[in-house]
Amino acid sequence: MPKDTTAAEAIRVPHRDLDDRARRDILGAFGVSGDLATKPLPMLSGGERNRVMLAWLNAMEANVLVLDEPTNHLDLWSREALESAIKAFDGTVILVSHDRYLVNAIADNILVLNQGKASQVRGNYDAYRHWIKEGLAVQDRGKVGGLAGQGVESNGVAPKNEEETESSAPKSSKRKRKFPYRKVEDLEQDIEQLETRIEQVHQAMAMPENLRDGRKMKELQEELAGSEAKLLSVYEHYEEACELN
Repeated sequence: MPKDTTAAEAIRVPHRDLDDRARRDILGAFGVSGDLATKPLPMLSGGERNRVMLAWLNAMEANVLVLDEPTNHLDLWSREALESAIKAFDGTVILVSHDRYLVNAIADNILVLNQGKASQVRGNYDAYRHWIKEGLAVQDRGKVGGLAGQGVESNGVAPKNEEETESSAPKSSKRKRKFPYRKVEDLEQDIEQLETRIEQVHQAMAMPENLRDGRKMKELQEELAGSEAKLLSVYEHYEEACELN
């Protein structure tokens, strides 16, 4: 794409005859309006270019979207625009994300990968945590996310009857702990505190005064990366505690 391509030109798609007004309307829905729509892409900030990309995805009208960590480096406004766009999308979205807020807002099915097996959870991440905490996930039978008889069989294999499954399946030994013993309630508090801090950092990164301060933005990005990595570890610890405590 030529360097002098404007935001309005960048979201042209070959299969739709979008006039200038239609393209500006799409851009406007993602906060790229007025003079921003006619500026060359290199003159836009990183957050504004991300919004143009989201507008392009909207203009494509695809029936399947595969999004890998789509909220990384997005400002707060762009994150909210992305959430709204996914909710309004009529097709299928395959989302890979550590952003629990986004997953909880849009997911209606979660694919759980564990020890080479894939199982489906009906609901968002909070639903998954609920099944594990309440002991309702039938993981030893390859089912996750429902009461016995209501889960989804892993690997796409049709479930056998209960007697045959119980008699033929080898007894799985209780797995060893990876993390030291901690109360589930304490881990939940850690998760809440980390998620709150991550949201605060995202908000700080969207502040105009911070966007103009390269050193401050670098500090915030480093803190965000550290907090997100720690949150992933606490999530894993939490799931282990729900299963083994």
